[in-house]
Amino acid sequence: MWGALALAISTNIGAGVLGLPKALQLVGFSGIFIGIIVAFFLTLSAIMLSDMLKRETKPIQIPALISQSLGPGWKYFIYFTLIFSMYGAISAYLIGFGSQLNALFGINEAYGGIFLFVIGAWLIHKGTMAIEKLAIPLAFALVVFLIILSGINIINFNQFEFATSSVGNTMKFTGTILFALFGLNVLPEINFLSKGKAARVFALTVLICLILYLGFAITTVGVLGFGTTDLGTKGLALHYGGIFNVIISLFTMTALFTSFLGIGLSTRHIYQFDFGLSRVKSTLAVVVPPLIIFLTSGFFGFGFLDILGMAGELTLPMFAITASYAYYKVLPAIKTRLPAPKIFALVTALFYMTILGVSLFEIIL
Repeated sequence: MWGALALAISTNIGAGVLGLPKALQLVGFSGIFIGIIVAFFLTLSAIMLSDMLKRETKPIQIPALISQSLGPGWKYFIYFTLIFSMYGAISAYLIGFGSQLNALFGINEAYGGIFLFVIGAWLIHKGTMAIEKLAIPLAFALVVFLIILSGINIINFNQFEFATSSVGNTMKFTGTILFALFGLNVLPEINFLSKGKAARVFALTVLICLILYLGFAITTVGVLGFGTTDLGTKGLALHYGGIFNVIISLFTMTALFTSFLGIGLSTRHIYQFDFGLSRVKSTLAVVVPPLIIFLTSGFFGFGFLDILGMAGELTLPMFAITASYAYYKVLPAIKTRLPAPKIFALVTALFYMTILGVSLFEIIL
């Protein structure tokens, strides 16, 4: 049970949380309510997927699980949603790393991002197991870091200064916190370690992460106000200065670096082992699209928060909608813990469809 909880928390805790302060500053205290709703529906999705996993006698990944209910072609659609959300994360981490390096040394942000790309691409190609082994301890180090930083923020609290909220800002916050809390893709591993109690472990993980995330976001806005930056820790590093700048910047860059490598390695494994590409082609497929996004982000006006928000608004709802549909289709063949499973499946799908629809409407306009 503890191993499952450690895996779930280490999967959920990532560099995506660093964009939440600015997202909250744009939407105001309504972000707390939005976060609770997102956490609730993610937990419902976890219950549905864990009910589907109960009938499996062998280890199985989510794409294969869903394709059993909807047909072989759906597996590739799930891969599509996961891969493109990972592209968004990797691109954002390139931007964030350059931004935090700029706060520490004053180096041009583009050069910092390219530095991460070169080193990260090489390590992703090498496939070092050391990065995967470091994932859990570094994730819990990030938990401690965020708690300490939130405590420092409370001591230095100034006042809350929120921007005038809009539909676009609301969706940006929704997408960012959905991305930060999303961990449904590793539910099979959690289910195995917890001996069938994946939904319970996932719900506890989401609760812990939601409290930690919102605490960090609220206290950061309380210190920086309108000065809150896309990468929340950059603003804090510059605000506190001195040794705090060094500590905050180095830890932030470490979190971005390890998240970049962790996501990059898992994506490379999909291309190499599931799609049959060579190691070189798999590596290129992982790193080239995010590099293009990174290099063109300035031209299109996309920042760290914009890309994270879009990854959460567009690709992850597609994943969750498909999971709800697969659950609905397989209901006659499984035992479920939900009292009105068809209604819950439809309402959950409708929630994610609303996020996707409104986001697309905002982008088109």
